[in-house]
Amino acid sequence: MSNPSRQKGTSYENKVLARLKRVFGPGVSRSAAGTESNDFHGVPFPVEAKKRKTLAIPAWVRRIRRVAPTREWIIFVSDGDNRRQNSFGEIAVVDARFMQDLLELYNRHWNWDGETE
Repeated sequence: MSNPSRQKGTSYENKVLARLKRVFGPGVSRSAAGTESNDFHGVPFPVEAKKRKTLAIPAWVRRIRRVAPTREWIIFVSDGDNRRQNSFGEIAVVDARFMQDLLELYNRHWNWDGETE
């Protein structure tokens, strides 16, 4: 059987793949192993999936920025040990300007008025 850490990473990539397919359709697939900073095909920007106990976000951001033609990229990160009581669970890291674009798109689509319940 293969490396358990690699199996966790593959399992997490498959989870992210399912999410991406819901948004971008059935043409989304996993990239070949060793593809630099882009784990998926069929998505309009680079997407990485990381399942790690130790975070290296600055290094991951530098790598994905090297392959991203624009500021549009996403790094999905899952705690490598979700059994821990203080596990951070799952997060997404995006460029701040891309996040601003997404927030503006959200606001235009939902016409949010700033009120909370």
